[in-house]
Amino acid sequence: MTEIKLTEEHQEHRYPGHPELELAMLRRYERTQDLAHLAFAHYLLSARGQAREDQNGLLYFEYDAGVREDPVYPETMEAIWDVGYHQSHKPIVEQDDILSHSVRDLYLQTGAADAGGELQSAARRLFDVTVRDTMNVPAGFGSEPRTEVFSRHAHHLPQSTAEGGCYAETCASFTSMMTAERLQFRPDGGVRDIMGRALLNVVIGGRSEVWMASLSRMPTSSRRVGTRPRHAKIGSSLDVYLFLSGTRNIDVGGVTATATMSTSMPGKGETRLTLSGQVPSQEYAADIKCFIPAEAEDGFLRASAPGKVDVAFSFTMPVRLVAPQLATWQAGNAAVTRGPIVYVAESVDNAALDEAHPHFEGVGLYPTASFTEKQIEIEGVSIIALATWCAAVLKQYVTGTP
Repeated sequence: MTEIKLTEEHQEHRYPGHPELELAMLRRYERTQDLAHLAFAHYLLSARGQAREDQNGLLYFEYDAGVREDPVYPETMEAIWDVGYHQSHKPIVEQDDILSHSVRDLYLQTGAADAGGELQSAARRLFDVTVRDTMNVPAGFGSEPRTEVFSRHAHHLPQSTAEGGCYAETCASFTSMMTAERLQFRPDGGVRDIMGRALLNVVIGGRSEVWMASLSRMPTSSRRVGTRPRHAKIGSSLDVYLFLSGTRNIDVGGVTATATMSTSMPGKGETRLTLSGQVPSQEYAADIKCFIPAEAEDGFLRASAPGKVDVAFSFTMPVRLVAPQLATWQAGNAAVTRGPIVYVAESVDNAALDEAHPHFEGVGLYPTASFTEKQIEIEGVSIIALATWCAAVLKQYVTGTP
């Protein structure tokens, strides 16, 4: 590894408050194979959280504020010494907690995951903590609306804005996909499920139809996407992580191959692939059928076929009540999911119920609730809605849409 040395008088040990330069350097190294870019990325990731003698023994952001004689700090920070906001309270390889702005933290994890070695191990550890302690069911991150940060208390996931939280920063969900994409080779399959959940419940819904406008938050209550043969073995296989229709040309051992996917997801669990390689499974699916011999291995269905072949597979998507963690479930809070999609009850579908119980306050579901699928149209788009009886003062039928 090329060592970064500061040789000019004006050069100082610095790193960005919003970690993205690290990703740019790693991508540039990937394209150029210039070790200087790789070394610079490692420097930025490793220097973060280091208190240096040549900076008065302070962490960089504290030192820099003193040099500039500028006490001003963003309103999203508690104080200038709130370096946890930048996830720079200590070196990333020593971190075991999540303190920061949700987007900054997940960008940092993405860069560390891409860098490999002990940095990638740190990213894997921190991503597990992020998902286990801070993620809500639709794969939303950042529960504090004023600062867009993670709560300092594990599993503090307010269900609505009336409870003072439930922000769910859209960019954080997008960045969680970037981190998960770099950690997806883990055999448990859970990381890949997070990619799909974030994509379908937050990322796509946070953009306009022509991708020219976006929503910065995606609360659960009012009160690179696609296939990517990353780290693929030459001439061996194509891994598919998300169900999206599209065509991709890929290089397999110096030969250009075409992978085509046609899917009815997330409406129905039916997909057809034209590919040489393997097909995936998802933990939310049941009754999986693959019309080519395949075996389960490391969270995948793996199938082999010579040359070009059409592979069709299908599965059912049962409706489930899920919660982000056990305490939430025991408190009686759960989300309704069908496949990877999280459903919500809206006033447009339930005007009478909303009028009787504004914002659905006091409305719940029976533990034994059963659901009926209904094909409906919203602005010309056909979707599957769910209907069930709700446990309110007046028992009424409630419809939920994705």
